[in-house]
Amino acid sequence: MTKNDEKYSEAWELLNNKKYFPALDLVRELLASSPNDADYKRLEIIILFEMGDFETVIKYYDEIIEADPNDYESYFKRGLAKYEMPYFESAIADFKKAIELNNYCWQAFLFKGLAEFYLECIDDAIDSFTVTIRYGEDDEDCLEAYKMRAFCYCKKEMHEKAIKDFTTYLESNQTDPHICDIYYNRGIAYGRSGNIEQANKDLAKAAELGRKD
Repeated sequence: MTKNDEKYSEAWELLNNKKYFPALDLVRELLASSPNDADYKRLEIIILFEMGDFETVIKYYDEIIEADPNDYESYFKRGLAKYEMPYFESAIADFKKAIELNNYCWQAFLFKGLAEFYLECIDDAIDSFTVTIRYGEDDEDCLEAYKMRAFCYCKKEMHEKAIKDFTTYLESNQTDPHICDIYYNRGIAYGRSGNIEQANKDLAKAAELGRKD
């Protein structure tokens, strides 16, 4: 392993330990000696994203997309930065372009759905989460789509569908720090669908886990 390889590994370790400033200093030291190294530049952008410097991240992907307008991953990652700003409409445009270039990029469908949800485009969000589940069902991160589609169904007063999605989520994820909210909202859905007994169980569970209202 060369000295630069050691520094590169150390920068990753610092990043993984959330020591962002030392990681950034180290990777920029590497870039000073090898400014065209794609791995060093990619790591710099990952660190900047974690630090919340989304404007710089967007500019970086602007340059990549200008050089290669068919790079779906760069559209997706630029969309993520815009989503965090939050520039939801512009993020959706990038996610759509990523999907156009790679229809199986389920992560783009997921974040497109999240942006649509926050813009109150609920029907579009349901469609996006449904495709996420279709293409990403074998990935643990896809569970977020079940949870968010359930919230969409709640907004549409489609309580039986909401209950089904909340249940799927709960069966596979008991580590969510906001799990009390999932039980609470499923309880409300049970109540509005007429199942008072199960509603009371879920609301009691939510209270047990810390839900106050």
